[in-house]
Amino acid sequence: MQAERVTIENAQGDVTISRLVGASQVQVTDQLGNIALTLGEKADGYSVQAACGLGSITVSGAKQASPYSANSKAANAVILDAALGDITLNFEE
Repeated sequence: MQAERVTIENAQGDVTISRLVGASQVQVTDQLGNIALTLGEKADGYSVQAACGLGSITVSGAKQASPYSANSKAANAVILDAALGDITLNFEE
């Protein structure tokens, strides 16, 4: 999938994007379900903010604490929020 801006709001069920390229801003919110996102870009090009209420956060294969934040000065942004579910974020480098 290729898009400049992506905003997804989901009440129930999983959100899976297997490969997203060219996005400068990505925001995914899921109330009851998991978020799995793979960006076809390098990790250092994105600021990341991720939070989950009951669940875990995994970024590039490594477990992270919630809330998670990285690369705050990067030109592109990813914001992920799962109230009751896990977040998995991967980058293709």
